[in-house]
Amino acid sequence: MRAGISIGIVGLVWSLVPAQDADASFRPRVVEPSFSGRPRPRLAIDQGHSNFHTAGGRYSPFVRLMERDGFRVTASEGRITAEALRGVGVFVTANALGYKGMAQQLANVLGLERIVRFEVDAFGAGEIATLTSWVSNGGSALVVADHAPAADASRRLAATFGVEMTAWWVEDEQNTDRESHNPATLVFSRENGLLPDHPILNGRNEAERVSRIMTFTGQGLRVPSNAVALLPFAPSAREYPFRFSREAQSRSAFGLAQAIAVEFGKGRVVVMGEAAALTAQRIESSGAAPYLMGMNRPGTDNQQFALNIAHWLMRLI
Repeated sequence: MRAGISIGIVGLVWSLVPAQDADASFRPRVVEPSFSGRPRPRLAIDQGHSNFHTAGGRYSPFVRLMERDGFRVTASEGRITAEALRGVGVFVTANALGYKGMAQQLANVLGLERIVRFEVDAFGAGEIATLTSWVSNGGSALVVADHAPAADASRRLAATFGVEMTAWWVEDEQNTDRESHNPATLVFSRENGLLPDHPILNGRNEAERVSRIMTFTGQGLRVPSNAVALLPFAPSAREYPFRFSREAQSRSAFGLAQAIAVEFGKGRVVVMGEAAALTAQRIESSGAAPYLMGMNRPGTDNQQFALNIAHWLMRLI
C-alpha cells in the first residue's frame, strides 16, 4: 500500500514542477581510469528509500562517470543490511525522501510548507546502525541531501557520523554565479578563497586539482571536530528556513559548509548538502535555453570533484 501511495505522490509532485532531468547528452571523459587493469570496486547507489536521485534517473551521469573510472556500479534496491553492503566499496545515497518525505515535498510544491509539517525520516534505526558499523569497520559512504525535506529525511543518518544538517536554504549574494543571477547558485573557488587544502580538492596530481565548484541550491552542514569542511561558506552567506523567506527570518551560514569529509573509525564518509553538483541535469523551459546544473556546467571542476571524492573514499588519495 505504501509503495502505491509513494508512486502516486511522486507522479503528482513532479507533474507540478519544471522538468529537471539527467542530461542525456553528457559524456564524461576520464583520461586515466583509476581501476583499469585491476579488480573493479563496487559502488552501490541507494534506491530503497524513495530517492529523488537514482542510478537510472537523475544520477545516471554520476553513474556514467564512475563507470568510466572503472567502478562497477549497482543499484541497492532495498533496506540497508549487512548482506546488501557485502562486497561494496562505496555506498551512495542521494536525496532519500521516504514516503513521508515525498508527501512533504508535495506540500512544499503546493506552498503549504509553513502549515504542513511531517516527521520525515527515510532511514530506520536498524539501517543507520548497520551502515554506521560498516563504515566504522572500514567502509566508505557518500551521503547527499539537499535542503528540506531531503535534509530532514537524512538528518539522523548524517548525525551518526557527527554531521548536523540544518535543512535550511543557503544563499550568498557575493559568491554566486553571475550568469544565472541566482544567489542560491554558489561558487567555491581558489579565487574567492573557499576551497581549502584537502586531498579531495588537491587530487593526486596537478591535473586533478580542483579550482572552481558550483552548487545549485542546497543546505548548510555543521562541521564536527573529526572532519574537514570541503566547501565552507563565506561570511556573506545566509540561510533561510523556507525557499521564500523574509530577510528577517535568515541567519548567518558562516561557519557551516556544503560538503564535509569525515574520518570515522576505520572508514571514511563525505556528506554533501547539495545533490546537483555531483551529477549533470538540465531544466527545459519554453522559449529559453536549457539550464545546465552540475558536471555539465561550463567553467567548473565539478566532474573532477566527484572523481576525487570517490578516490578519497577508496583511499587512492
